[in-house]
Amino acid sequence: MKKAYAFLCHATLALLCLAFVSSAEAIRLETSRGIKDLTFGINGFLGFEYAYMDKMPMVMDVGGAETIGTMPGVSFLKLRHLNLLVSAEKENLRVLINLHSNNVNLAGSNEIHSRDTIETQEAYAEYIFRDFVRIRAGSFLAPFGIYNDVRYILPIFSSVVLPQIYDPPKNYSQAVKTGKTIEALSPLTPEDGNLMFWGRAVKQDIDFRYHLYLSNGTNQTGGREDSDIGFGGRILINTRDILKVGASAYTVHNRSAAEGRARFFGGDVTFSPSSTFTLQGEYVINRYSERRSRYSYYLQADFPRQQWLPYLRYDFLKDPEHLLMKRGQERYTLGLAYRFKPNIQIKGGFHYHRIVDNAGLSSSLANFNMVRLALIATF
Repeated sequence: MKKAYAFLCHATLALLCLAFVSSAEAIRLETSRGIKDLTFGINGFLGFEYAYMDKMPMVMDVGGAETIGTMPGVSFLKLRHLNLLVSAEKENLRVLINLHSNNVNLAGSNEIHSRDTIETQEAYAEYIFRDFVRIRAGSFLAPFGIYNDVRYILPIFSSVVLPQIYDPPKNYSQAVKTGKTIEALSPLTPEDGNLMFWGRAVKQDIDFRYHLYLSNGTNQTGGREDSDIGFGGRILINTRDILKVGASAYTVHNRSAAEGRARFFGGDVTFSPSSTFTLQGEYVINRYSERRSRYSYYLQADFPRQQWLPYLRYDFLKDPEHLLMKRGQERYTLGLAYRFKPNIQIKGGFHYHRIVDNAGLSSSLANFNMVRLALIATF
């Protein structure tokens, strides 16, 4: 009964939000009194998602020993994203707060976990001295890789599910006891940044961008908390939006963790020779002083056609220190997105997973599927 009530409430909220965003754009308010030239902005997005997952291999804790067991099949309907972004701007100063409502598993079977919270995903102030010199302070997504540039635009990317670099699969987790919450291990990207210098320079057909930042190791969304300051950087070279080449790096020595000093390195390329084809690839490796490296990479092809966006992706993840992922996991994705309006789209993805080294695993565990459908709206 409680599940049905929660589902009804969130479904009604989603429909009301969709009705609003279908007829509204971002809200901009300019003050006519008080602080001169102060502008307020309100943006947001929501994503309603259905998912079905086959039973899959999972590292289980049996009598204090790790073994590869089976997680039952899962299906659920959830409000995956509901964010409200409030900003204020005055000349070269900008302040932004990104509020996130985290509601999962509104209805489903064999739930993975359940939360209903409101979090502050980002809160920072930024000052622009000139295009090439800007400073940002507060808490914000560390600029590492393609999908980590701006958190709030994640839902408008083509895919329902981000690559395993950014969104590790549920079966990449600590050993799980029956009935316990299942949470994937940390992404292969850094935690939130806290102080950053960044900027851009444009000359003829080349757009150059750089980011230099430090982090105190915490994550607003509940990730690991390192005890030491981390340092990172990213550069991106864009040639007329045809070819984009980026490189990212981050290092932190967490003295409270057994893994020791961590060094993250990443490289990415996006090639768009025409308006109907984009090829994108990325590779990230995490090196540690006290454990073996883990790494992941993917290759994605988009084929936009007016309101339609078909896409294909190959995705690979390996962690030699993980009982299951040391075997290597491949993910093959076939997806399609359709844009009803500039700010409303529906998209779906079929994901086929394969454990590369399947010795000792049944075929049903070495190969499993996942289907994700989402309705996304932004304003």
